[in-house]
Amino acid sequence: MYAGTTEAAHHFMNTASKLLCAIILGAFMAWTIPLLVVDGVPKALLTSLVSLVAFLLIAELAFRQVYKWRTGRLPERFERIPMDELHVEPHPYLPYVYRRDFAPAQDLRRDTFIQSPIHGDRFRFPRPSFNNFRLKREPVTAPNITVPKPAGRLRVLCLGASTTANSVEDLGQTYSYPMELEKALRLRHGTEDIEVVNGGMGGRTTAEILIHFLLELVDMQPDIVVIYHAYNDLGPSLTPNFHNDYSHARKNIGEVYHLYKLRALFPDLPSALYTYLLNTFFPGELSTSLLEAISVGKPNIEGQFQGLPIYRRNLGHLIDLCRANNIDVLCSSYCQYLYPEVANSPVHLKYREGLLQENAAMQELAAGRNAAFVDTAFLMPTDPELFIDSVHFSPLGMARLAAILTDALTPLVEKRLRENNISA
Repeated sequence: MYAGTTEAAHHFMNTASKLLCAIILGAFMAWTIPLLVVDGVPKALLTSLVSLVAFLLIAELAFRQVYKWRTGRLPERFERIPMDELHVEPHPYLPYVYRRDFAPAQDLRRDTFIQSPIHGDRFRFPRPSFNNFRLKREPVTAPNITVPKPAGRLRVLCLGASTTANSVEDLGQTYSYPMELEKALRLRHGTEDIEVVNGGMGGRTTAEILIHFLLELVDMQPDIVVIYHAYNDLGPSLTPNFHNDYSHARKNIGEVYHLYKLRALFPDLPSALYTYLLNTFFPGELSTSLLEAISVGKPNIEGQFQGLPIYRRNLGHLIDLCRANNIDVLCSSYCQYLYPEVANSPVHLKYREGLLQENAAMQELAAGRNAAFVDTAFLMPTDPELFIDSVHFSPLGMARLAAILTDALTPLVEKRLRENNISA
């Protein structure tokens, strides 16, 4: 107790001393510098400039101390990216899409550390590149998706949101679950003619997955579609003034795209106060601000899940659309890992409640439409090494998910290999 009190007192005195020194320095500069003889510069103007600089210095020091005292850190600085390097853009029928045939400039191909509550900053997000279907190239140098699909090729399309879309770098190696699934399927069936496409986009609900598949992804002629998706529909499901089209909880990024353009005009400065003001009035780096940019309203965790019938409806239409195009479907339940820090969190427990309902709906849909189903949530161990947070996988988790899906896909893949006359 006494040690803590003494430490707090020392911290307060240290902070107060810094502020006092800054005030004395500013006052001294404001008083002495105008006494200097500076040819051609009016004393009043010089006094104003010195006073402004002193005020900004004092404001910066004071802000740093207060902000760090309240949050334990300084405001996060985001990398300034020119507009032509933003990897998303508006779309008339979707909240946002990735830019078609986009690759970042070579000098901007820097990775972003993942602030994992389980593993700290061990992993990174590699800066993405996108193909002719607005999907992630895996790896970045991979060619576009060939359409019509070449004869003798079996194509698997993985649909979902960030748990599907995410690429994670660890020790210089890049991983995603579709990449791991492709490796596992090729090894299992002894052929390089199996192609797995990452069809995930972060933040997507079943509404956006359905629309994107209907308008574009179906044209890549997949043989099999894997649906690993839940969770993101729970936000709209809990948001007041519910509408079946999710318009109460979603907006187009085009409504705020001009703010990204304006933000790109501001230079990066080593000022915490300046950074805080930019973060307050403009959206931040897209990897962290995208979902906020396309969201309306706020989920009420005290409310009821109103969107489960819509989740079921959208996925049912997706399965039916696949069937109509002679595409086999594998449905999967969705995993959640309640690590100790969130095990008793009301938000995580509420989403857990909704997720269990979504998983039951997924299983019922698969049974009712004669689609394959795998209970990944049951088969996936609750091991912290497999997750980077409560729902997103680490590289080990991606490999484990790929192994589970490979087992479930084997009958469908063997059937398609025979139909396509692909030999091992």
